[in-house]
Amino acid sequence: MHLLFIHGSFHGPWCWEPLLAHLPAGAPVTCAALAMDDASIGLADHVKALADTLSMLSDHALFIVAHSYAGMVLPAALKHAGVTPLATVFFDAFVPEQGDSAFDLLGPMAETVRASAAAGILPPPPPQAFGIEEAEQVAWCADKLRPMALATHEDKATVGAMQVTLGHPIYLRCTLFPGFAMMETRAEIAGWALWHINAAHDAMITAPQELAAILTDLMDAVRPDA
Repeated sequence: MHLLFIHGSFHGPWCWEPLLAHLPAGAPVTCAALAMDDASIGLADHVKALADTLSMLSDHALFIVAHSYAGMVLPAALKHAGVTPLATVFFDAFVPEQGDSAFDLLGPMAETVRASAAAGILPPPPPQAFGIEEAEQVAWCADKLRPMALATHEDKATVGAMQVTLGHPIYLRCTLFPGFAMMETRAEIAGWALWHINAAHDAMITAPQELAAILTDLMDAVRPDA
């Protein structure tokens, strides 16, 4: 089983570092990278980049963890790559239907985020917006969070999450962050497995040991020989 982690808005592969130390020893891991800092990048560019990563890993039994905005990217990337994962965890993530944008799904937060844009770029919010409060973690994240193109959140999903095969579909919600409760409801209606972690949105940073334990249990449950 190969783990593929996909980060969300303003983040990068770096955000998974606190979690990786708590995963089972020897577990093969890829942390995908979605380009930031460029106003010309849209959702389709992220889809293509992720599809390329999925294609490179297509010989593996994939256990995918998609955080936040990555839920917008993953369905179309799976379709373009022609890859069926063993399991997919939408980790406090968007669950788009075809035609949804990230702004469509952000609810009341959308206008605040959109209003912050300048020259086609969304500046990163402070780490506290993701539930990060501990001073050392705040400083670490503030140095690493990056702006991203406004278009990534305005562009519409061309493939919905229910239009692709996800293997074992799982929704893992961070209960201390209310913004994705509606996404959990979509997953529940679709019959996905529902899991919770008592943590804020960036649980991979603020609660890495607890998140690793949940992911390990999920991996054990979906192993072909389980």
